[in-house]
Amino acid sequence: VLSSAGVATACALVGWLALLHLPSKPSLEGLPADASEVAAVPGAKLELLGYRLGPEKLVAGRFAYVTLYWLAPEALEDDLEVVVSVVGAEGGKPLSKVRKKIGTVQFPPRGTSEWAPGTILEESYFLQLRRNTPDTIRLRAAVVGNSHVRSLGGLHPVAPLDPIQKRILD
Repeated sequence: VLSSAGVATACALVGWLALLHLPSKPSLEGLPADASEVAAVPGAKLELLGYRLGPEKLVAGRFAYVTLYWLAPEALEDDLEVVVSVVGAEGGKPLSKVRKKIGTVQFPPRGTSEWAPGTILEESYFLQLRRNTPDTIRLRAAVVGNSHVRSLGGLHPVAPLDPIQKRILD
């Protein structure tokens, strides 16, 4: 019979072993057909090849899922970070943003310094669309420390909450 400490240790060990057996996210051969391409920036250490936005209908007060497709054309020494943000149709201050180390959203986390040259990886980021999000937004992505801010497509429409959802949240 195991003590409560022994049971806790056994559970932790089983959980750790289960994590070791999860498959790592494979690198891709190219940009998926349902992704939108992003124009290349000459001389970039890490290239943003494209993105995918979901759900199909964006709704204020819910999440937008932005999947970015990255290419490491050569070995990188540093682990890089990205800021993905939602701005109004005219730009300006971000309405919502997320900042993450690239390569750490997936399992197992692999920072960009661990990527082999030519590796293409995808990562999804969740952005909260506030209840007062305007009816049209723009999405942007920028590698921290790099002056290139990338626009992810043009204008994206955002539907307001329907009256029942609004009443529930109020």
